[in-house]
Amino acid sequence: VSRFHKEGGADLVWNLGTAYFGAGTFGKDGERIFDPEVFTENAQYVKMIEIKLSQGAKPAHGGMLPKEKITPLIAEARNLPYPVEHDCNSPPKHSAFSNPYEMCDFITRLRELSGGKPVGIKLCVGQPEEFTG
Repeated sequence: VSRFHKEGGADLVWNLGTAYFGAGTFGKDGERIFDPEVFTENAQYVKMIEIKLSQGAKPAHGGMLPKEKITPLIAEARNLPYPVEHDCNSPPKHSAFSNPYEMCDFITRLRELSGGKPVGIKLCVGQPEEFTG
């Protein structure tokens, strides 16, 4: 959620990915972790939240934004220090939950922290059997 989204009053659907950009901070080992205070601050600007479970182009691999491409505006929107010293990695899975039951608890927590806004999940499935087993 960038300041441009906040200033413009856009109708936003917030895709919350594994790096918790706009909803997280850095843990003690440098990994991105969910931060309820940062999430709550930005949730006021969105209409709903979608938990992004996979990357369409690279499922189970996460993503990486080279530090050379991180501008001051990108750093600000992603709650990153600037200038950056390292590439920005999105891990292949969420750290806030590790199974479907914990994911449901996380969904409930996001709904409460956002003041009751709708929370859904978003995933990319190549073949139906990848999801249904």
